[in-house]
Amino acid sequence: GGKFMKNKRRNHSAAFKAKVALAAAKGDKTIAELASHYDVHPNQIAKWKSTAPLAYEQKKNVIKPQFVVDKLYQLTKGKAIITTEVGQNQMWAAQYYHYDKPNHFITSGGLGCMGFGLPAAIGAQLACPNKLVVDIAGDGSIQMNIQELTTAVQCGLPVKIVILNNGYLGMVRQWQQLFF
Repeated sequence: GGKFMKNKRRNHSAAFKAKVALAAAKGDKTIAELASHYDVHPNQIAKWKSTAPLAYEQKKNVIKPQFVVDKLYQLTKGKAIITTEVGQNQMWAAQYYHYDKPNHFITSGGLGCMGFGLPAAIGAQLACPNKLVVDIAGDGSIQMNIQELTTAVQCGLPVKIVILNNGYLGMVRQWQQLFF
């Protein structure tokens, strides 16, 4: 209840109109040119998803992280509250666990630090004791707050942790390979 936990549709039209108006005031482009650049209709997004869906090739000798997240979705029937650490695990959780309920994906949104997921899962489990709560973690990020397992145990919380082990601080390594 109350004013919390309500879903509100975001109206992008006001922000869109302001962005177009400000850019047009600079005189760089016409409003029509700007509108075509900024305005992506939901039907266009659906078309992109149907023509170029996320895909991966599961091999027999390696379990891909995308497969793990996809399988977790199947096993939980999409009913779990998912938290994430920060890194590639966060991206895979966002892309391959198909969220169809609000407030079931708890993540820092890229503005947090490694180690966010386990304390977030503990908090979610305390708030929703009858729900399945799963932290999707990387092998690097789980180390940042692994000591919080004692908190979960002391509180008797049935938090689940899925660790995607890529042997690196995966996103750090990815950016290093791209730019250095």
